[in-house]
Amino acid sequence: VSPVDDAPVVANPIADLTVNEDAPDSIVTLGNVFNDIDDDNSSIVKAAVSSDVSLVTVSVSGDVLTLDYQDDQTGDANVTVTATSNGQTVTDVFSVTVTPANDPPVVANALPDVTVLEDAPDSTVALGNVFNDIDDDNASIVKSAVSSNPGLVTATVAGDTLTLDYQGDQ
Repeated sequence: VSPVDDAPVVANPIADLTVNEDAPDSIVTLGNVFNDIDDDNSSIVKAAVSSDVSLVTVSVSGDVLTLDYQDDQTGDANVTVTATSNGQTVTDVFSVTVTPANDPPVVANALPDVTVLEDAPDSTVALGNVFNDIDDDNASIVKSAVSSNPGLVTATVAGDTLTLDYQGDQ
């Protein structure tokens, strides 16, 4: 009677993962996930694929699975890990959920420095395209300004307009 190679089995399934948007990479150790009664477990070859590479990409090196979360993406993906031993395979599928995080606005178009002559009339600066918030409509960004020297110039914001009021004889 010839021995029959048994397929590896999932001995310890990988738990589903939930992380916040922009989380650092997750590392999952695969050393005890699969078992092959016919062979040394260290000879099991592992591979992985993500159902949504725009959300999370995966790579396997030996017994280490790395999940790389893509910037500013949220949603769900399934990761399928395949173990192969003696031509036989088994898979373990787990879900990855990336939850939204409220990203702060960023400066998209920095304001240039302003140089004026003494007693210059007020300057107005449009702020509509200065900031960007990837999470929502930029119109919801509340803007404010403070002068470091109000005896020289005061700064006020109304809606998307910055007004620089130069103080007389300064």
